[in-house]
Amino acid sequence: MLELLARLRPHAGAIAAVLLLLLGAGAGAAATLNLWENRLALHPAWAATKPTLERGVMGALAFVAGPQGVARNRLRLDAWFGFQEVLHRDALDPTRLALRFRVAPGGYLHVLYDHRPDGFAGVRFGSHPDFPSVHYRAAPDGEFTAREPLAAGLVRPDVWHRAELRFAGAEVELRLDGASAGRFARRPGPQRVGFRGGLRGAEVDDVVLETSAGVLEEGFANGRGFGARFAAAFAALAAAAAAAAAALRRSGVPARQIGPAVAVAAAVAGAGVAGAYGVVYWRGREYRVSRSDAEREQAYWVEASRAAVVGAIRARYAPQVAPGTFRLLVLGTSQTWGAGARAEEETFVRRLEPLLAARLGRPVECVNAAVSALRTRHVLGLLRRELAGLNASAALVNLANNDVDVERFRRDLDALAGELARRGIPAVFALEPNSVERVPGDTPHGDLAAKHEVVRAVAARHGRPVVDLHGWLAERRDAGFLWWDFVHLTSFGHRLVAGFLADALPPLLGDAAATGPGAGAPRAPAR
Repeated sequence: MLELLARLRPHAGAIAAVLLLLLGAGAGAAATLNLWENRLALHPAWAATKPTLERGVMGALAFVAGPQGVARNRLRLDAWFGFQEVLHRDALDPTRLALRFRVAPGGYLHVLYDHRPDGFAGVRFGSHPDFPSVHYRAAPDGEFTAREPLAAGLVRPDVWHRAELRFAGAEVELRLDGASAGRFARRPGPQRVGFRGGLRGAEVDDVVLETSAGVLEEGFANGRGFGARFAAAFAALAAAAAAAAAALRRSGVPARQIGPAVAVAAAVAGAGVAGAYGVVYWRGREYRVSRSDAEREQAYWVEASRAAVVGAIRARYAPQVAPGTFRLLVLGTSQTWGAGARAEEETFVRRLEPLLAARLGRPVECVNAAVSALRTRHVLGLLRRELAGLNASAALVNLANNDVDVERFRRDLDALAGELARRGIPAVFALEPNSVERVPGDTPHGDLAAKHEVVRAVAARHGRPVVDLHGWLAERRDAGFLWWDFVHLTSFGHRLVAGFLADALPPLLGDAAATGPGAGAPRAPAR
């Protein structure tokens, strides 16, 4: 042993350099693998809200299971169509909640607390006047019931800020970047806390949640198995280095040159690992789904959804309408189907039924014939084949978002309007709403304003009325949590839409909604 140490002593510097480089490369390899595998699902203390919705929305599961939600080891609430909400899984009695956050221009972050079945409170840090910084209380479905501005005003975008909530008795003190930003009433006791964003960027990091039971620190990095992976990577790299040194010695390379050569090789390996980490770090926010796989999955899902909707209609509604009943056929896609509602009873079509019955003074059936992901030509085919025998008294058409080609949309919507007229079904056309946070270029769905002009033109050509649902909701953009993404409403959004339509539809439908003998009786099939 002493002889071996004596032989290695002249190369101690090179050996130390190699070991340090291998340690760094091993740690880097383990960190790269952990970063690559990081998912919100690996952070069991936190739960996303979207997957709990009975009427699911796009990207809900992918946000939890994919890397984008915690890309770069930060919670990214704009991932997978934005408006993500993440709550601590358990109800706790907090004493302090601290975090770092950053929002993009036009973005905002909600810090939620007092989250209970009967409502919640929160603070919004906003970077745009449309969504200013406020403290609020909200109903369970997201409607703001009380609101007051924060003294701190708008936050600077693209800058990391520190927020802190200190809970004491019936009061919470808010601090932003070390300065007091207000004191607000709170309810002591077990509650959930969490975060919510909008369509624009909102990142959260370095969360510290203190309770009487202890402290939870969350940096949204994946530390699982790091030690074992580091040991395995170091052992593999050390074995490779030893093998390389032995090979160089057998090939006649002088002993004094072997150490530097292996050190260079270790440095190259370390650089490769660093490069791999950089690639994973910078590409973690990308959405890597092949177009063919996405199209196959969507085609399967659309067909399954269509079959389910048609089957439910046939099971629920007889072809013959009961005397005196007003039957409204509602045509659309996922927004109309009710995506984003916590339950079917909270979709705007289901909510509309009793409201419209009260306005009309007669029984009402609202037939939800919407199917997610369809375009207008598919809705036309659905009307001609599966919905032909429903004998609807009137129709509400809510289409635009999914149609990308404006001219094709014009032709298809005109054909749909003609088909309804041929069947003697008076129609009202809605301007399908999107969140005001969406701007052209955000999504591949095309120019919404141009498609709304198509709806107006087609309706005018057929002498049918239009309801500006998009504009009406835009005026109420800050009444609460309206959206789960740029097109799918929350339960609160569905409630607003139902109330608006219940008031808007009766005068637009005219004789079709009038009471009297024979109203709602089945009409002869169109020829």
